[in-house]
Amino acid sequence: MCAAAIQLLLSQSVFADEPAQQPASPLQPEAEFRLRLQFDRFSSEDQERYRMRLRARVGGSYDAGQGLSLGARLSTGSDNPTSSQVTLGDEFSKLAVGIDRAYLRFHRYSWLDLYAGKAVAPFRSRRLVWDRDVQPDGLSQIVEWQEKQQVIGARVATGEYQLLEIADSNDDIYVFVAQAGLFGEAGSLRWSVDGAWYDYVHLAGAVLASSRGSNALDANGGLADDYNIASGLAELELEVSGGQLELFGELADNVAAQSEGLAIAAGSSLSFRAGDVPIELGYEYRHVGHNAIVDALAESSWHRQRTGFAGHRLGVVARLQGGWRLGSSFKFMNTVSGAADRQLEWLVDAGWSL
Repeated sequence: MCAAAIQLLLSQSVFADEPAQQPASPLQPEAEFRLRLQFDRFSSEDQERYRMRLRARVGGSYDAGQGLSLGARLSTGSDNPTSSQVTLGDEFSKLAVGIDRAYLRFHRYSWLDLYAGKAVAPFRSRRLVWDRDVQPDGLSQIVEWQEKQQVIGARVATGEYQLLEIADSNDDIYVFVAQAGLFGEAGSLRWSVDGAWYDYVHLAGAVLASSRGSNALDANGGLADDYNIASGLAELELEVSGGQLELFGELADNVAAQSEGLAIAAGSSLSFRAGDVPIELGYEYRHVGHNAIVDALAESSWHRQRTGFAGHRLGVVARLQGGWRLGSSFKFMNTVSGAADRQLEWLVDAGWSL
């Protein structure tokens, strides 16, 4: 009876040796441009700052057949892995551009995806542990099972990444990540729950070039704590009155931290149409402990210290025809540890994507 039930379940799922759907064209290009006006005020310095910032990306993937693809992307930005923006106003100098992605992908079966190289992180997240711009170097594996009726599914993603290679040493820094989750639908309701483990190897004592120094440091300027982070994420989407309401909550706990090892993110968004224009309104709250996450990889668009702060963000995005979007957000943030620093930020974005 049990074997028959399992066989019936598998026959109704996509967890079988079914070939993945092939794209209409083997070459899938992508391009993106964004211009941002940014205003910041810092209470600790009684200072106001205005900036014009730009981001441009171009790349794509090529399907070589037999389930193999090659992908690459060029992007503006510096060596900072959490930001691809450049600030205008440097004596009309040329903008820095680098290789943002370069990877090999195997996706011959619909339930299996493998990546090798520098590729996007495959973990479902609200960017609490890693900034969205972080493109880890190494290997990723994704296995996803789902009923054909799409009532419920399961997903497992793992990654093995090299964070920092140290010459003439056995203390190279690695990151091992594993995430497992369930997702499903019930009428107009869609939901997902995920749990993840981020294990940083040899990180204690390391000096990371992109660190903002907001983590606890030892006498030599290296990280005082190790980082073994457990995280959980819950997301809920519901169709309401011709629109869509989304609720989410994410928690990260650095179990290796001696203090202030907890971070939370919670928020909601409402999507609707104003005439022919899709509009999205959003709110998010964050509270990030001093040692909850690695500040060198944390989202750069929150408080400038990246950890040890609490903040609120309100945002609106209008998606126009032809791939254009207009957006604005307002953030109010304050430190919860260390020197007091209240930060106000207002952003206005105009962007286009292919």
